[in-house]
Amino acid sequence: MKTLCVTGHRPDSLPWKKNTESSLCKDFLLTLKENIKFAISNGYTHFIAGGALGVDTLFALTVIELKAEGENITLEIAVPCKTQSKSWSEANRNLYDYILSKADEVTYLAENYYVFCMQKRNEYMVNKSDCVLCCYNGKKSGGTYNTIKLAQRMNKKLLYVQICEEPKNGGNQIIMFLDKIV
Repeated sequence: MKTLCVTGHRPDSLPWKKNTESSLCKDFLLTLKENIKFAISNGYTHFIAGGALGVDTLFALTVIELKAEGENITLEIAVPCKTQSKSWSEANRNLYDYILSKADEVTYLAENYYVFCMQKRNEYMVNKSDCVLCCYNGKKSGGTYNTIKLAQRMNKKLLYVQICEEPKNGGNQIIMFLDKIV
């Protein structure tokens, strides 16, 4: 079984922030779906998301959608701690609960939050995966950047979706590098 996990930013670090109805977010969702289908065509059948708001949520929903369309794939949610969603809005908690209910596997890495639980979750996902889908805004700090560096050190295959907030041509854009997975 070939496994792919995702690393990506929380809503505040995405160009569309929390506006999932924006055209940029919709373009990202199409690109995300194309990347997951590309991975499936290359033999990937198990997908792992970290259960966070932002890219993790969008990735999980896309995998759920593909499963509903008949793809023979599985979804695992790697949760850093059981109390992860306790301070989230009711709408976000409801969406999170929906995703957990649709997952084939939920892995809890800790009972309660502690300083490095997010990093431990990221390490778990990279260790378990053959490839990491990197939805990345180019900032050289934070959990996404650290997870990409970890995957590089471990010689994992990388599939990039670069999310640029200030591209050279003006406006926001999404760039996909499909050649990295093969």
